[in-house]
Amino acid sequence: MKYARVTVQAPPEAASAVHRAAMDEGALGDAYLLFGGIEEREPTQFYAVEGDRDPLVAALDGRDAVSYHDVAGVDDDYVYVYTQETATEANRRLRATFTRDSLVTTLPVVYRADGTASFTVVGAADDLADAVEDARTVADLEITRYGDYDPRQTEYAAAITDRQREVVEAAVDLGYYDVPKTASQADVADALDCAASTAAEHLRKAEAALARAAVRTRLG
Repeated sequence: MKYARVTVQAPPEAASAVHRAAMDEGALGDAYLLFGGIEEREPTQFYAVEGDRDPLVAALDGRDAVSYHDVAGVDDDYVYVYTQETATEANRRLRATFTRDSLVTTLPVVYRADGTASFTVVGAADDLADAVEDARTVADLEITRYGDYDPRQTEYAAAITDRQREVVEAAVDLGYYDVPKTASQADVADALDCAASTAAEHLRKAEAALARAAVRTRLG
């Protein structure tokens, strides 16, 4: 079995209401699909969305395709929301491409404000290659990682966003996690040409996500 980490720039008509909200509402950040119903045409889905409750609810209220939404909780970083909406033909086609034959798309799926979606697909090598070829006829697509499937490894890979991974990799390379440290958050920020506060926030969220993934793996 193989796995591929895929980033897709899907056409707007393939985006879910929550993804559209992440793209259109400046007050919202990335959206993480944590659970997706098996119903093809009107799935119930559960998301964690970075940002505040009100702009997300307003965006969902304005979508005719959304038949139901309910905020399940709010914390300092995320709004948790259930949605049920009628999927477009483009959305169903793209989802079907990565769930046919031996393929399984693992969660979470990360939806970003720039219109991209990132996810991990597991399956036979030939089925993965065919799915990527077919998906490229309707969307821009990049394979960011590919290799032998290991459930422990891919859980960590899916736990953090590509940007968080970039920041963590820079921190590791610079010595931020050495004992004693040989680099600071400011050094990481300089290497990535971003503000120190931005680097610190990415590191904090990545460390929390990786810690949760480690606990889940250990308990499993």
